[in-house]
Amino acid sequence: MTTQERLYTADDLLAMPDDGMQHELVQGVIVTMPPSAYRHGKLSFHIARLIDRNSSAFGVGNFTVEGGGYLLFTNPDTVRAPDVGFVLKARLLDYDPGTYCPVAPDLAVELVSPGDTAEEVQAKVNDYLQAGTRLIWVMYQKLRTVVVHTPSGSQTVDINGILDGGDVLPDLKLSVRDIFAILDE
Repeated sequence: MTTQERLYTADDLLAMPDDGMQHELVQGVIVTMPPSAYRHGKLSFHIARLIDRNSSAFGVGNFTVEGGGYLLFTNPDTVRAPDVGFVLKARLLDYDPGTYCPVAPDLAVELVSPGDTAEEVQAKVNDYLQAGTRLIWVMYQKLRTVVVHTPSGSQTVDINGILDGGDVLPDLKLSVRDIFAILDE
C-alpha cells in the first residue's frame, strides 16, 4: 500500500490523466478502483433509462452514469461518483459543466461489486446523506435486493418489491424484478 504525501483537491482529481481506472476523492485522498465489468455498466445504464422512462425526470433533472462526479465536501475535498446519479436542474442554476457537480445528487444509485466491502459501501452512503442526498439505492446484484437509504432511515426491498422515487421523483415506481431482469439477457 502506498502512502499519499498530501491532500488532493477536486481540481487535482479533475486534472489527472486518464489511466483507465476510476477514481474518487475521499477527504483529500485519491481512491482508485478498477473499471467496472460490462454487466455493471449495462445495469447502470438500464437503471437510468428505467427512471427516465417511468417518471417525470425527463426535463427536470440530469443523470450521470458511472464516473459523473459530485463534489460533496470541500477542505478537504470529497468527490463521489455514483453508478447512477440524478440531480434536479433547479439546483444547478450556475455551475461550470466542465467541473464536478457542485451539489450532492438528489438520487444516488450504487451497485455493489464483488470487491466492495461493507465498510466502503456504508462510507459512501454516509457521505451522500451528510452532503444532502435525499434518496440512495444500494443494489446487491447477486442477492437481487436493494437497500433504500433516506435521511429518516433504511429499508431492504427484495426481488418482489417496488422502489419508489420518494420526494425526489414522487411519481416513480419501479419493480425490483424489472430492474434486475437485464442481468438475465
